[in-house]
Amino acid sequence: MMRLFFGQKPARPATIPTDTIISMHSFDDVSLYRSIVADFTLRFDDVLDPEKLSAALVRLMELGNWRKLGARLRINVKDILAQ
Repeated sequence: MMRLFFGQKPARPATIPTDTIISMHSFDDVSLYRSIVADFTLRFDDVLDPEKLSAALVRLMELGNWRKLGARLRINVKDILAQ
């Protein structure tokens, strides 16, 4: 907890050889946004089909830049966000 108040940075995790590095869009790496936490709650009046939902999310992850949804974000040595 003291680390939060005195600015000590945690040790960088090692890069795993099987990691895929995907660059973030410049809009995603604005220093002001790093201090903002967003939380969303959605309400559905109908029952969701978990199999359809899972299949849709798997398909979404296969398309273009949506893979970022499942990424681990890291700040590289140049202080730029990377996944």
